[in-house]
Amino acid sequence: MKPAILLTAALLAGAVISSHAQNATTATTDPVGFQSKSIPVGVTSLSNPLINANAVTAQVSGNTNSVVSLSTSENIGSILNSADNSGFPFYIEVLSGPLEGERWEVNIAATITTGNASITVDTVSPNNTSVLSSDSLVGASIALRKHVTLTQLQSFFSPALVGNNNAASADMISVYNPSTDTFTNYFLRGDSVTWRIQGTTTNATKFSVPSGTGFLVTKRSSPTVFTSVGSVRTNDFAFPMPQGPSFRAPGYPVSYSPQSLGGNATNGWTGNNNAASADQLQIYNPSTDTFTNYFLRGDGVTWRIQGTTTVVTSDQLFSDNNAFMVLKRQADTNYILGSPVVQ
Repeated sequence: MKPAILLTAALLAGAVISSHAQNATTATTDPVGFQSKSIPVGVTSLSNPLINANAVTAQVSGNTNSVVSLSTSENIGSILNSADNSGFPFYIEVLSGPLEGERWEVNIAATITTGNASITVDTVSPNNTSVLSSDSLVGASIALRKHVTLTQLQSFFSPALVGNNNAASADMISVYNPSTDTFTNYFLRGDSVTWRIQGTTTNATKFSVPSGTGFLVTKRSSPTVFTSVGSVRTNDFAFPMPQGPSFRAPGYPVSYSPQSLGGNATNGWTGNNNAASADQLQIYNPSTDTFTNYFLRGDGVTWRIQGTTTVVTSDQLFSDNNAFMVLKRQADTNYILGSPVVQ
């Protein structure tokens, strides 16, 4: 369900945007920009709503539940197998049509093997926002895009992240795993290039941090600045809400309140005067190493800080490059965030 309240952002076509931009501006081309945030020693919650440039943009001529055929002369397999792209994860995002904003992971090996103007989808990827059905994309425009990886996130920090072969001494990026209700820790090795999953020898250097996903950064010894650079999506953004907790980040570089996020009963959120039975939004507090909980009251509109009578319904609690935990009592797989960009 799309929230009734749409968001706004000051986005100038082809220009840099500030990290605090919030007023609507018409864009005639995809805007690009940067966001900057100071990162102290310790744990910080972050997100990266900016995206990589489209590798291919094309109209869909037909699709099955796993293969999307494009009206283009491009050889998609050759693009994925090129020197700049080989080994990197890719996804497709719908730019127009009834499924605008939905995203599917690309099966790289199968697409390269096919070697034509079609894309094979990894139908079992947890990054997919919905199930693809035959002919559902015909006539829609889609973008093929490289994921943001741990290596790319690493490049956004200055001074650089510090690696160590001992995970306890290395700078770290942590991504929430809903199946275990824990964060998986990825640490930078002493070569300052290789990323590994803590406690394993698994190379995670090209691990993707998809749009809509938040993460935690642990700085061991010295502060730094996170300055992300990329394009701003101009289409609606599929934001499916699973039942239970998920660590989320909207797909736009704007700040949100519970109200502007669409957090009300009309949009399928569960309110209750008992916080333990209500939908919650939770923000990491580095000073206490805990999450501050906000819950939807029984009126289906009002948000409070748990344990207080403080109302935060319209407070911009979620900054434009921060992440937050969403705790949903009931799943909403069709939740959509409307684009703040007017074209």
